[in-house]
Amino acid sequence: HKETGVAPWIEVELATTDETRAKDLEGFFGTVSAKCANGLKYTIHEAIVEGAPEVNPVDGKITSVKFVGTKSDET
Repeated sequence: HKETGVAPWIEVELATTDETRAKDLEGFFGTVSAKCANGLKYTIHEAIVEGAPEVNPVDGKITSVKFVGTKSDET
C-alpha cells in the first residue's frame, strides 16, 4: 500500500468583465479564494491554473477554471 498526496485544488466559475480573456490567466500564480453558497470560504495558496479554462462559445465568458496549489484553508 502506497499513499499518494493530492494537491489542493478548486474549480470555480469566474465573474468576469467583457474585457476578461482566458489567455489573461496564463502564468497566474497566487492565492485564490472562493466563498460558497453555504457560507464557507476556501483558499488555495501558491495556485496555478491547471489545464485550459472553459469558455462559453456564445458570449466568450470564462465558465470554469481549475486552480491547483500547495496549501489550502477552509473557514
